[in-house]
Amino acid sequence: MGPIEKLDALERKFWELINGRTERFVEEVADTKRELMADLNRAQLNEGIDSRGRRIEPPYTPRTVKIKTIKGQPTNKVMLLDTGRFQSLIKAQKHNKAYYMESSDDKTEKLVNKYGEDIEGLTDENKDLVAASMKEPLIEKHRNFFEI
Repeated sequence: MGPIEKLDALERKFWELINGRTERFVEEVADTKRELMADLNRAQLNEGIDSRGRRIEPPYTPRTVKIKTIKGQPTNKVMLLDTGRFQSLIKAQKHNKAYYMESSDDKTEKLVNKYGEDIEGLTDENKDLVAASMKEPLIEKHRNFFEI
């Protein structure tokens, strides 16, 4: 391939990139980060914070504190980790190119009603971690895309 053909090929790739390829690359890489997103949501819950970085409220009832004490579980923060089922079933779901966290546990609705919908989701700091983890794979996809 001569220099003119290479420039023409690069120009075609450039316009393809401008016309939506980058968006598809971002979607492809984000799809590979679903487990990271779910892990970060679980880590937040284990710290007792919701997606807004606030302490999960209300605190445990005296009855729940007794039960958790017997089980050897922390009582100083609400972690939503009695049996572990709620947390283990948290998955990153995709809707209209956006991701949201959702647990398929049968008590999810009850927990959301009690503790708020922000128990499912990522803090801004964790969203930044996901975005940072996407940087190198995106650079690599673009680098590979422009190889001629």
